[in-house]
Amino acid sequence: MTQTGPGPSRLLAQFVLEATPPDEVLRFTALALKNALACAMAASGLASMRKMAAMAVRTPGRVPLAGAAGVADPLWAAWYTAAAANALDYDDTHIPSILHPTSPVAGAVLSAGIDRGRSGTELLSALAAGMEVACRFADVLSPQHYAAGWHITATCGVFGAAGGAARLLRLSPEQTEWAFGGAMTRASGFVGTLGTGAKSLGVGGAARDGLLAAMLAGEGLDGPADPLGLRFGFLDVLGNGAVHPEALVADLGVRWHMLDTALKPYPCGVVLNPVLDACIDLHADLAGRAEMIRAVELAGHPLLKTRTDRPAPTSGNMAQVSAQHAAAVALLTGRAGPEEFSDAAVADAAVRALGRKVSVLVDESHSLNGACVTVELSDGTRLSRQVEQARGSLGQPLTDSDIDAKLRLACGNELVAAPLIAACDAVKDAANLDALAAAMAGV
Repeated sequence: MTQTGPGPSRLLAQFVLEATPPDEVLRFTALALKNALACAMAASGLASMRKMAAMAVRTPGRVPLAGAAGVADPLWAAWYTAAAANALDYDDTHIPSILHPTSPVAGAVLSAGIDRGRSGTELLSALAAGMEVACRFADVLSPQHYAAGWHITATCGVFGAAGGAARLLRLSPEQTEWAFGGAMTRASGFVGTLGTGAKSLGVGGAARDGLLAAMLAGEGLDGPADPLGLRFGFLDVLGNGAVHPEALVADLGVRWHMLDTALKPYPCGVVLNPVLDACIDLHADLAGRAEMIRAVELAGHPLLKTRTDRPAPTSGNMAQVSAQHAAAVALLTGRAGPEEFSDAAVADAAVRALGRKVSVLVDESHSLNGACVTVELSDGTRLSRQVEQARGSLGQPLTDSDIDAKLRLACGNELVAAPLIAACDAVKDAANLDALAAAMAGV
């Protein structure tokens, strides 16, 4: 059948350039941006982030690095900020694809917006459009893409970064198609890197490479016609020929897939959220009897076992995807913040000893947001807690005040946190991004 009218690539390009996000979308986007900056601030002390910041600031520029001292050129700033926002696995999760949409797109659009002197509304509109692109790619490829081992945040995030940047760079529809074609050549990332610094290279690379593709498209670097429908292109190859590009643009501008994104309460894999809710509750029930724990059983969604059944993690990064560490540290402390997923927490003898008593079982009756934790004590007592909708899920979302608290905890200093909260809250009506850039640089 001969196609009439614009193809999927052109329709998506026109969307990212012209869409007027509704108020609901802009409100959520502003909250997601604040959350991403909180996550970047929380990650700034990691050894991996210090290394990345030192690399980024070698390049002359004026774009601040979120959570780190110094400035860099837009590409390196995008790379660092995206990597930092996702480093602790503390950012967000698109349901059901498991994509983290904000980090790679925010890295690109913050850099482009600050560098080009755009307004707050322009920034939020670009971030919303870019997140929508990333979520749509993730939806049409799921669940096979992630299950096959592709790190969906990097592989799909690069398209969102390219789209969001294209809007701020004020590209034409044709140039935006070229940007998608360029982004396609850089789409990579692997689940096997989770728990290591290499994961951050992939997420940071998605932001940098999406922005680079848009910048070069603006300079006239062309790409294939209709790259998203291309034979032997991204969707064709990674979708094994089973993904129809038209699905990418179905209900475009009517249904916003990015609204199916949950902001995270804990710095770990999303499947651990209900486990942590249950263990934090059980900590109170234990009432000082933690030394009597004989066994801990976690029952949950199949991904709980396939992605987090990792006994004896050796670093804070690995602890983010270890059910054994998460359950042990929450049962012992009643907390699950960045400190509980640090190298020091992983090395704690009591946490390691209790982690050895934790087993992970599959119970397909649980959704991604549910789990049951059972603790058996040496006197035969059994304590159990079942969670149906974890805190931070779509059914129990974090509030604006929750994100403010998260940012304050991440900054550890009200003199740093207050200007950043104020700048994020005012960004929608800001004529420029100077206040936000100054607050980002005020670490």
